[in-house]
Amino acid sequence: MPHATRSISWASPPDEAVLAQIEQHLTKAVALEPAYAAAASLLAQTKAALGRPIEDMIPLVNQAIAIEPGEPYHRLVAARIYLRARNYVAA
Repeated sequence: MPHATRSISWASPPDEAVLAQIEQHLTKAVALEPAYAAAASLLAQTKAALGRPIEDMIPLVNQAIAIEPGEPYHRLVAARIYLRARNYVAA
């Protein structure tokens, strides 16, 4: 996924309804193309923004890391998720 797509800037943070819609679209993208690592990472990040349980995010970010182990973005998403869960060792 091009870096420009990942670095979307919002004029203001998206509200919960927008994030829920993004979550729905990314869930479908991951289901249709499980090898699309960027979609899995973005879905994990969106779930984090929505306050979903960490158990919903970790498999997604691990999936992205397994597909693209050299892509630092996926590891940063994982670190953010673990930090939110106060799991500093894993982060």
